[in-house]
Amino acid sequence: MDIKAAEGTQKSIEVFCCYAHKDQSLLFELRMHLMPLQREGLITLWADVDMNAGTEWKEELHYHLNAAHLILLLVSPDFMASEYCYSIEMKQALERHERGDAYVIPIILRPADWQRAPFGGIQALPKDAQPVTGPNWHTQDEAFLSVEQGIRKVVEDLLKKTSTPPTDQNQMQRKGMPSLFVSKGSGKSQFPKADVNVTLFGPGGVGKTSLLAAMYDQFDLAIEKLDLQMRVLPPYHIVLQDHIDELRGLANYFETESYSYGIQGTSEPRVFSFDLGKRGSLPSLRLNYADCPGYFFTSEAHHDGIQKLLLGSEAIILTIDAPALMEERGRWNELINKPSLITQMLQDAWSNISSSRLVLLVPVKCEKYVQNSKEARKLRTAIKDSYWNLLRFFASEKLIQYITAVIIPVQTIGTHIFSRVKVNVGDGLPRFFFRKACVKST
Repeated sequence: MDIKAAEGTQKSIEVFCCYAHKDQSLLFELRMHLMPLQREGLITLWADVDMNAGTEWKEELHYHLNAAHLILLLVSPDFMASEYCYSIEMKQALERHERGDAYVIPIILRPADWQRAPFGGIQALPKDAQPVTGPNWHTQDEAFLSVEQGIRKVVEDLLKKTSTPPTDQNQMQRKGMPSLFVSKGSGKSQFPKADVNVTLFGPGGVGKTSLLAAMYDQFDLAIEKLDLQMRVLPPYHIVLQDHIDELRGLANYFETESYSYGIQGTSEPRVFSFDLGKRGSLPSLRLNYADCPGYFFTSEAHHDGIQKLLLGSEAIILTIDAPALMEERGRWNELINKPSLITQMLQDAWSNISSSRLVLLVPVKCEKYVQNSKEARKLRTAIKDSYWNLLRFFASEKLIQYITAVIIPVQTIGTHIFSRVKVNVGDGLPRFFFRKACVKST
């Protein structure tokens, strides 16, 4: 999706799904059909299936029910028979609906006697309140399309009526962030939760998505003594796990295509959101990692959107392809890592900032270059030399009080190390080869 197309919409609606557990398969179908709204940044969707093990489920459920701007009642005979759904969740939802704090839509999943229920006077979906599983639809997809279209209209109407974002505080929106990269955070809540917006920054093929997957994979090991937990939010939690599996499954010996490597990169802009907090408690911090295709950084069509993306971020992770930087005296560095372009883009975006920023310069695929302190020093020196103009910009009199820059090598491909580089005869592009290092027994 083109960032410019998303710039006009600066808001997001939090949607809560109230359903009976016997209808879980239909809930998943509904979520799939609402994915376009999520990808457009119009909604963020929550149901109890998004809770972590060990969480105080009643507390978190009521937190999301109270924070939602749009509440979907997934109506079926099991929903009508559920004491919890009918007497607690539905009652609370309708109270918020009557006060004007939220908007309730009944979604008729299966035939049921719902017209005399307290929500019977509210316009229901699909069209004409025909049940999703009923005989009036050729397929369930047709019924869910009617539901999606109805919800889209309500969401768009709600957004038009609000002059400020539905969420209480959203730093990315206040800073003019494109809605595609807006944090889909909570609304009104008695539980304070801060949002930290991070941009994975760098050209295509350097390993931004691999880095995020490796970071998430190692999180539990890093904080196991701190009694913390992290949960990746839908819709990209499955995508991230697939990336982790790809990294773990790298062959003993592999080569890259041109200068891509590791796992398949991003083909469209995405935001990976992580909730962080004490184990067994509600999250106190949300980390939003904006990951967009590398070609966005070299495309004039996306220039303005990238500038707003950088302005709206409290931190950026500048991903650096270590073999391209280090091998053959940096012969491939400008081609792959594009330090000159990176410097120019950050100069354009941050020349007039007046708030703190954190910049992590992260060399990836660096297993070969951190095996001892001497090699690690060479890596740090190469980064300082290659990004000298950028670091000098950060250290300027105007910006030095706002920008903190740190070099943090990350071993994204584990036991694999760089082996050799070969140049294609046809296009002159490099192909990097990696092999699995031998692990000595002790």
